[in-house]
Amino acid sequence: MFAVIKTGGKQYRVSPNDVIKVERRSDAETGKNLELTEVLAVGDDKDCTLGTPNVTGAKVIASVLENTRSDKLIVFKKKRRKNHRRTRGHRQYLTVLRIEEILKAGQKPSAKKKPVSSDQEKQVVSKKTKAKSSSKKKQVKASSKEIDKKEKVSSKSKETKISSKDDIKDKKAKTVKKSDEKKTTKKTPTKVKTDKKQSTQKSPTKKSPTKKSPEKKNSGKSKVKE
Repeated sequence: MFAVIKTGGKQYRVSPNDVIKVERRSDAETGKNLELTEVLAVGDDKDCTLGTPNVTGAKVIASVLENTRSDKLIVFKKKRRKNHRRTRGHRQYLTVLRIEEILKAGQKPSAKKKPVSSDQEKQVVSKKTKAKSSSKKKQVKASSKEIDKKEKVSSKSKETKISSKDDIKDKKAKTVKKSDEKKTTKKTPTKVKTDKKQSTQKSPTKKSPTKKSPEKKNSGKSKVKE
């Protein structure tokens, strides 16, 4: 079921358990109910009745959650070549409503339920978040325990692997030592070295003929200069 209501110069399409923000109403007090009589249309999935301008006898009952203000809007104005700049901020006054019931003509409201204020809602939400956080912590603890177990098992397997590797290395070293000992025990044949006299025949060296410079025979007569 839905209805179209008018408040604060605006129209809203609402259905039960909807939370809407409307313009600040002077008769709105937190924790109390409001009757909205300006109902423009009421309908279901099958039928819809339109008002002229309002539907006669139709009402919408809403509970006031809180009176707040909207987020700040910054208004900036500038005029070029005039050295004019201006900034302003604005926060609109609002009322938060929860739609409880939509009543047609002749219907009476059901048993009144105490409206839930915003503080109570916050408390309920905080309890839910605490419960979720506690459940998450439990899950984290369980997962951490499982991880610790896996790490212990993996460390043990690594130790066994390392010990097996060390044993294999020791066995290999022993086998290598045994093979070396066997090689050394084998008698190596002694080779007798025979000194062979190498006969070296000296090849005759031919002397190169030396040309003697012809000596001038002195006639025995020396010229004496007087």
